[in-house]
Amino acid sequence: MKQRAIAVIDYNFDGVKEAAAKLVELENYIAEFCKGDNRVTLQYVDMRERRGDSPPDISNMKFRT
Repeated sequence: MKQRAIAVIDYNFDGVKEAAAKLVELENYIAEFCKGDNRVTLQYVDMRERRGDSPPDISNMKFRT
């Protein structure tokens, strides 16, 4: 049975360079977290600009295929 795990982390950065450095750190952390777990078939990390202050309802998110 396939399952998808979703995690949301909101950051507040002072600039683009700081955000880019954190993205690299997060990519490395997720890769290390998934390493050696043969159940993981895909890992993907993305960071985008966040607008607004209300938290997303990740249980109702729809993903394009």
